[in-house]
Amino acid sequence: MSQNKVYEGLQEMDGEGTTTELKNHLSEKFPDSTLPDYAANRLRKLEEKGVVEIDDTSRPYYVEIIDEEWDGINQELAERDFPPKSKDEE
Repeated sequence: MSQNKVYEGLQEMDGEGTTTELKNHLSEKFPDSTLPDYAANRLRKLEEKGVVEIDDTSRPYYVEIIDEEWDGINQELAERDFPPKSKDEE
């Protein structure tokens, strides 16, 4: 679900901004969460999926959404046990 929350936060920033701006926004949105601390890691996962583009040449990194139609990670998958239980354990 954290990728979904990071994506949602970036959407709320008009789909673009720096990693610092996003971290600050997420800190305000989720004040009791550690999500802002690992938002950059979640952005990298979103970049691997082709959802965002990160400009590594800027400091702080500039990020923008490139897939505005991304539906996010299915909640059932996001909340599954890890490692997943085998059929024998269920």
